[in-house]
Amino acid sequence: RQILQLDHSKVVLLRASKPARAVPWEKGSLVHLFEGAVAFEIADEPPLRVAGYQHPEEVLDTIQHCYKAATERILQELAAKVTRPTP
Repeated sequence: RQILQLDHSKVVLLRASKPARAVPWEKGSLVHLFEGAVAFEIADEPPLRVAGYQHPEEVLDTIQHCYKAATERILQELAAKVTRPTP
């Protein structure tokens, strides 16, 4: 059984309740459905695919909202670093 755990900094793939793979949001380039599985396209790495959800469209919608929020947070952090004067 595979489960995705989402937090502010990363996506974690759990297998048998143990972390199998963790991917920072900033490495993700696309989140979509592929042959009934939720797929994360990742820069310079193989995609992360999770199948077995009864309603993958609903799961994808939730993940896309998290992806958008994480991307906005990353951009805000970058903007704060750029506008903050260096001592």
